[in-house]
Amino acid sequence: MSSCTQPSQLRLFVDGIEGISKNGKAPSRAVASIKVDVAPDCKAPPPAPPSLSFGAGRSDPDPDGSYTLKWTRPKGAVGPDEIQESRGLGTLLADGAEEGMGKWARSKSSPAAFDWDTTTVKVRSGSNAFVARHPEGAANVESVMESADPMKVPSGVETTLSWWDWLAAEGDDAVFVDVHDGRDWANVYQASRPLGADGAAPGLLNEPFNFHSIDLTRFAGKAIKLRFRFATGPDNRALSSPMFGWYVDDIAISTAAWRTIAAVPGTSYARANLPDGEYFYRVRTAFPFGSGAKVSGPWSEVIGTKVQGSKATAYPPSGGSSPSPSPSPTSQVKGVRNRAPLPATGVGGSAYGLLLVLGAAAIAIATRRPSHNGR
Repeated sequence: MSSCTQPSQLRLFVDGIEGISKNGKAPSRAVASIKVDVAPDCKAPPPAPPSLSFGAGRSDPDPDGSYTLKWTRPKGAVGPDEIQESRGLGTLLADGAEEGMGKWARSKSSPAAFDWDTTTVKVRSGSNAFVARHPEGAANVESVMESADPMKVPSGVETTLSWWDWLAAEGDDAVFVDVHDGRDWANVYQASRPLGADGAAPGLLNEPFNFHSIDLTRFAGKAIKLRFRFATGPDNRALSSPMFGWYVDDIAISTAAWRTIAAVPGTSYARANLPDGEYFYRVRTAFPFGSGAKVSGPWSEVIGTKVQGSKATAYPPSGGSSPSPSPSPTSQVKGVRNRAPLPATGVGGSAYGLLLVLGAAAIAIATRRPSHNGR
């Protein structure tokens, strides 16, 4: 049986949207340009974000507002890369499990399931991380970690959920991240990673955590709750186990007024003569898709610095040597910004085009059909 299940068998990349009004209500006809993997390679990892840092010579606080951003592209990325800057960063949630389970409510579907808990076995930062595991042979069980208090998503800025994780389980197990908008739960992330004991045991000790970010701007104006779910499937597979589990660390929901300052072919960018203040940055790169096309990957972790003592008085305009690799929906649709691709488990194969008309919306889709294997 394949390790991929619907809807994670589809990956959608929104390249552009036309015909959406400011209040989000569609007129008589809306057109979206989308790329989609209809059957991703279940063994291939999803596109990873770049690893972003400051270059040598930057102080914190920085005295002149001049420094270099540098980053490492993930495997398979070809660029160009888009850099964004914000002059502030708000925080709705920041939890690295250092204070235990105090901000979360736990539940499980069966006595056979394990509850979420904190652990020192594998951590990304600090001394603790959250972990969900299930005993060997536990079928069709689920454990949930849900935020105890609602959080109001502000309007007028972009809100981003981020976390770091490591996962090893069976092929029919899956992990989910959901958001409740006051009425219903909406799934915003789903993944699986079948890994045999020969890979999971050393991976638990040596593999790094992976970074994920999800745009929550569509929940603006609403009080939301967040939950992480680890669910097992019906099978008890001999070569893998849910006992290794899902380790989650440094969960955050942040807000920022991001603006693109450059799109560059390389992996560094210099900022100069910035006035006093706080500055935050993130970057994303592009991956090849099909025959000559490219799609933008996920955003990197946010880094920040403070400028103090600068002689500059004016905030400089954005700049860059090349256009963005995949135009942000912000430039095409008011109120919709930087939608990351929906999560999936892999890429690969050849591409072909397809046009679908669904009700009032016409959706241009480029698809690819790669191999589909898994534990």
